[in-house]
Amino acid sequence: MLETGSEALLELMQELKDGVCNSVQVKLGRLNQLMLTAATERIGFLQDFEFSQSPLKDATPRQYYLACTNEKTGY
Repeated sequence: MLETGSEALLELMQELKDGVCNSVQVKLGRLNQLMLTAATERIGFLQDFEFSQSPLKDATPRQYYLACTNEKTGY
């Protein structure tokens, strides 16, 4: 898919319709249905995994406060 313009768009649409785009399987559907499984990753096989070091070992605790002022009263 090296073309530009409408030919490239038509080719992309045909690849998506065929279910394979640049050798990658794709699935078309309604967004609300695709979102049910989007960004879902199974990590059940990692039950015996241990990190080599604690990611929070050298973390410095910080405190942040949110301030909100009312434009009318100034408080």
